[in-house]
Amino acid sequence: MFSPMQTEDPMSREMRHLGDDSTSRSAEALEHATTHCLVRLGIAMHEVGFASHEIESSVREAARALETAAEVFATPTALFIGVGPQGAQRTLLHRLEPANDDISGMADVLDIARAICAGAVAPREAEAQLDALTRARAIPPSHQAHVEWIFAFAISSGGAAALFGGGGAEVGMALALSTLIACIARLTSIGAAPVLGECVIAMTSSFGASLAGSLGWISAPDIVALASIIVFLPGLAMTRGLADLARRDLAAGTARLMGALTGFLSLGLGVALGHALTRGAVDVLALPDLPLAPPATHWSLKVIASLVTPPALAVLLNARRREVLAIGVGTVIASLGTEFGAALMGPNLGVGLGALALGLFANAWASRRRRPTATILVPGLILLVPGTMGLRSLELLMSAKTVDGISIAFETLWISAALVAGLVVANALNPPPRATRRPLHDSATPAQASAHP
Repeated sequence: MFSPMQTEDPMSREMRHLGDDSTSRSAEALEHATTHCLVRLGIAMHEVGFASHEIESSVREAARALETAAEVFATPTALFIGVGPQGAQRTLLHRLEPANDDISGMADVLDIARAICAGAVAPREAEAQLDALTRARAIPPSHQAHVEWIFAFAISSGGAAALFGGGGAEVGMALALSTLIACIARLTSIGAAPVLGECVIAMTSSFGASLAGSLGWISAPDIVALASIIVFLPGLAMTRGLADLARRDLAAGTARLMGALTGFLSLGLGVALGHALTRGAVDVLALPDLPLAPPATHWSLKVIASLVTPPALAVLLNARRREVLAIGVGTVIASLGTEFGAALMGPNLGVGLGALALGLFANAWASRRRRPTATILVPGLILLVPGTMGLRSLELLMSAKTVDGISIAFETLWISAALVAGLVVANALNPPPRATRRPLHDSATPAQASAHP
């Protein structure tokens, strides 16, 4: 008797081995494509500003849909992904830079993540779509885009000056000064160096506002200085860091808090340099010390600011045009909730009620529209977070007013904690939608969404 191997002719045996090798290579190629797709998804979510826990949960759900196991660990500066069963994982590390919020980009990446989980796209196709989105974001902005960004920056700063209690002179000065600052940040190489850029921007703001106050043009230079750099204040990063710590995400929370502290230090140094330059200019010009009276604020300024600031923030955050109205509604809800909370519990804890109202509306809107909650949360929180107080605290500490500086610093922490508590309660009462849980039969592709802002 002969075994099958002995009776099998050499040609058949060779074909069988080729078939086994082809199957093995196909499985290996599929595993390779799946791994690359998951890594690319995590990086793309980081690049548009998703929180660390959102990146981790979305990539794990995508891996589950692709019938593989994945362990994900995301921080604001790094992404670790281990793909494969326990004990036989392939671990990849990617060093990342902290990203700015891109609301439109969040929606596009979220569409692709949902498509992966629904089985609507293969790993290679999903990776190609993610790469296309990255290449589109890498295209330098047009001159029109620069003009729109600078105009939106100026409008948001002028609106912030009115909301902070400034009068017509303060709003006008904030518009002029923020336009100069926006040109420095957008059209020069200084904007590419975060620490240097923040220091130069704060110095310009402080010098311009203080000199205008010394000349008698405005009566509240502090309001103008803070409003003109409202977008650069790291209050939102500090609040997000505390939110990460509340979720026991210690690595991401600590990294965000340290990043916020670095931003405050850079801005504080710039403010101190601006004050020093102003004192020198006042001595050279022999300007008299003018008394600073409280600014005359008219209610119409705050109404106009409430109407124009949300669209300006939407442009700065790259939101879609059809979402501007919802962003404005969310901002108004947050402001009204904060006013009511301040009357009920005091100004420090009152912002928690504003965050609660904002979080409930954002989660309900995101569930209905099937969009990221950050679309509503980020613009609404920018005007609530205590970034101005944090910078003021650092300024007092640099001026040797230690007691006042520490007092305001603790007040800043309490306000941030109240904001986080409000958002936590909102998520408990009305949980935000899972990032990848929805069918795709009625959704537009990322390309279609990008074509219709």
